[in-house]
Amino acid sequence: MQANKKTTAGKSSLLSRWRNRNKEKAAPKTGIRPMPEGMPAPLSLGQQRLWFLQQLHPGNPFYHYADMFRLKGDWDGEKLFAAFESVAQNHDILRTTFSAVSGPNADSAEPSLHQAVHENAQVETSVHDLRDLPKGKKEAEAERLAFAKAQAPFDLEKGPLVRLTLLRLEGAEYLLVLTMHHIIVDKWSMQVLRNEWAAAYRALCKGQPVVLQKPPIQYADYAHWQRQQPVGSKQLEYWKKKLSGELHTLQLPTDHARPLRPSFRGAFCEKTLPPALSNKLKRLAKGANSTMFVLMMAAYKTLLHRYSGQSDILVGTPFTNRDSTELEKLIGFFNDTLVMRSQVSGEMGFMDLLGQLRQTSMEAFANKNIPFETLVNTLKPGRTMSVNPLFQVMFLYHHVQPTPAFAPGLQMEHAPFDFGVAKFDLTLYVSEDKGQLTTIFEYATDLFERETIERMQGHLRVLLEGIADNPEAKISELPLLTEAEKQQVLVDWNDTKTAAPEATHIHHFIEKQARAQPGKIAVAAKGQQLTYFDLNKKAEQLAARLQSLGVGANMLVGLCTERSFEMITGILAILKAGAAYLPIDPEYPKDRVAFMLEDAAVTVVLAQPELMKKLPKTAAQLVGFDEKTSRPFVPKEVAATDLAYLIYTSGSTGRPKGVAVTHANLVHSTTARFGFYEEQPGSFLLLSSFAFDSSVAGIFWTLCSGGTLVLPEKRIEQDMERLADIVCQNKVTHTLLLPSLYALLLQHAPAEKLASLQAVSVAGEACNADLCKLHFDKMPGTSLYNEYGPTEATVWCIAHKIQPGDVDGAIPIGRPIANTQVFILDKNKQPVPVGVPGELYIGGAGIARGYLNRPQLTAQCFAHSPFTPEQSGQATHHSPLYRTGDLARYRPDGIIEFLGRADQQVKIRGYRIELNEIKAVLQKHPSVKEALVVVRKEVATADETERLAAILAGMKEAEAERLLATVESIVPAAH
Repeated sequence: MQANKKTTAGKSSLLSRWRNRNKEKAAPKTGIRPMPEGMPAPLSLGQQRLWFLQQLHPGNPFYHYADMFRLKGDWDGEKLFAAFESVAQNHDILRTTFSAVSGPNADSAEPSLHQAVHENAQVETSVHDLRDLPKGKKEAEAERLAFAKAQAPFDLEKGPLVRLTLLRLEGAEYLLVLTMHHIIVDKWSMQVLRNEWAAAYRALCKGQPVVLQKPPIQYADYAHWQRQQPVGSKQLEYWKKKLSGELHTLQLPTDHARPLRPSFRGAFCEKTLPPALSNKLKRLAKGANSTMFVLMMAAYKTLLHRYSGQSDILVGTPFTNRDSTELEKLIGFFNDTLVMRSQVSGEMGFMDLLGQLRQTSMEAFANKNIPFETLVNTLKPGRTMSVNPLFQVMFLYHHVQPTPAFAPGLQMEHAPFDFGVAKFDLTLYVSEDKGQLTTIFEYATDLFERETIERMQGHLRVLLEGIADNPEAKISELPLLTEAEKQQVLVDWNDTKTAAPEATHIHHFIEKQARAQPGKIAVAAKGQQLTYFDLNKKAEQLAARLQSLGVGANMLVGLCTERSFEMITGILAILKAGAAYLPIDPEYPKDRVAFMLEDAAVTVVLAQPELMKKLPKTAAQLVGFDEKTSRPFVPKEVAATDLAYLIYTSGSTGRPKGVAVTHANLVHSTTARFGFYEEQPGSFLLLSSFAFDSSVAGIFWTLCSGGTLVLPEKRIEQDMERLADIVCQNKVTHTLLLPSLYALLLQHAPAEKLASLQAVSVAGEACNADLCKLHFDKMPGTSLYNEYGPTEATVWCIAHKIQPGDVDGAIPIGRPIANTQVFILDKNKQPVPVGVPGELYIGGAGIARGYLNRPQLTAQCFAHSPFTPEQSGQATHHSPLYRTGDLARYRPDGIIEFLGRADQQVKIRGYRIELNEIKAVLQKHPSVKEALVVVRKEVATADETERLAAILAGMKEAEAERLLATVESIVPAAH
């Protein structure tokens, strides 16, 4: 491989020296005139923005303009370069560098920025001959070189700011890479440049002098003129009104957390639309008296709305501000940006959005003469290094211009070139070439994986087809998922059907264990043991006593005990009697217990003698565990749909609500564990109160599989060393804990005392990566499981065996368990795409009957499925779905990530913020033991400004400033 490189650069001179050679320049046709000779040339406002951005990110190629062309024919590289230099001689901007001169007080004044035009062309050129490389390596090496040349930094002060790279692939086939800094060029300029370049090349090939039409003014003249223009007060008032109020950050679902400082690394994903679809969309735009620019932006905003769930959608769109005829043939950076703000809702029709956006775009272009920098400085939006102000996504629509003919027999075709940059989170380019539409997503690789953007491309295609077929449809009803995706998220990932269990009542499983292994220890508590035979016998005796009191099917029996043999005997006795148990924690306030007993119409309460005095006055009969009856126990036949237990959970109004769980629910929940868990419990440590549904998992899983249930003394959770001793002494193999409690156990207990543990399940809180790392470091031989499920889904409905590789990201909650369906839906109960947050809906055999005596709340939370059995794999169309109020999303492999409660999101001055996300970031700091994030009103301010406040345990005050930098990666510092 051969390469040669040269740089053509003359001596630097001021702009006036160059102008002295062009005295015959034609007078401009408008008010833009050549600037006075000898005056330093300023930067335009757009150039100034790019200059400052480059200083903030030195060496970053995010404002490079790179194009690649495939050349065929007998090209002359030297003449090609010389022709470009002729164009550079015709346009000062291609020979310009930029410098900063400090003000009189260097400590306080902003630098004065000037342009300097050099006499001779400043173009870096190089040729690389790749003909000798094997075919397989040739394209790869060409791609590597092109990428390197496009990424190589420019020195704005020294130049050159133009780089031409010619890669020779075969005898008559080349790749040409043209890289320039955006500060000297825009897309419009490229057509001007190519036309003049072709004309110069033709002249050189013919041996003729290059004669190009001299522009009447140069870019520096425009910059000087722009600086003299007053700010249009009416236009500025329009923008202040249009962009008033909260300016929402667009919360697109990302694959990676937003970094503190963006790298601006990017990639693009390109798809060409079918000609038939392109034509239908054009006809639709024409019939609506609109344009393809407006129609495609409306489709883009629809997609953003459906992905984010937000209604206030702000999209930036660049335009070239060349109102004067003299500027049309001038090369330079004339780009500015307009902010298109739309209110999008699922209930509005697409044509309504199209009309709204048509009006918005007309107004925006009528008020386009306010530079974007002026707008930002006027509005002063909350700013952070990690988020672009005003908008985070862009939209561009352009018509592909034909490449001019350089010479007969020579071909130059534009080639797609992804040189790895993205200035915004997401940009949609729509190009129209000979009537054909192509959509290109440029995306930040800090945030997105390619497969996510490929799915987004597919969703845009489906959406456009839906718009073309039914433009009057509501935005919420427009299709988004492909048929294959619908099959995947509704059916394939819900294919959990397993055979029905042999028994329909949970106590029958325990009775079977009593017959099979009567002498096996069923329960161990306070140094004592209870065999399966004795447990079953005591339960039958107590059941007979309850039956003598008239207890039967669907009746609720209160049960008030400490963790003890009586607790387990009481539960089993109530179920054997055909009734359902209502667990009453002895620690509950009397008012809460009184409400529960009255609400559940309890007529009998089983209680330990020492706890009876703690119960409130009640009409229910209090029964002790030692009371006898001469009546023999008679097994009762109860339906699978009859109640098994009622557990009260906190209500949003402060009034507890009783979740009614049936025998079928309980049998499903328990038997699903037999198939999911690789290890069945030999000995299970129960730590949760039996008034919480997590106790159901340990009690019934253990006793139905023939294991030993270990009941520790009261408040053992407060002594980690004693808890570890119990694990060791009882050779505990399984337990289920809150993640926070398990973290304490791992931190304070010797590993050897926990060696008997085969499996630990965590539930009730979000499981974080730090806990998992600690587990795998200390307990590598113990399986770790993450369970998810509300009380309304009978303890659990989604679960995941955590793997060491999971600690690199968010810990998932997994997949639906046996005979369970999970749906992640948007606000209109439509399935969301993979990766997009939605609300979790649960269906299947574990869904409870509803809330006792709360028909309206039951109807609100337990809705009929919107999907047919064919669509979802559910048993019937009327199978209920429980609406959890939790946010989740699918990973590409079908595993589910829990994102928090829907009501944990708050808005602070236009920013939607997830409090748990900030809490998680804070708790990663080694000095923070615990964190709480709240919204606080500063009443001392005139407007009672809302700000976020963090309450930290273990944090030293001196470290607060360093921690603040971490927080600013996800929330603006002003908040």
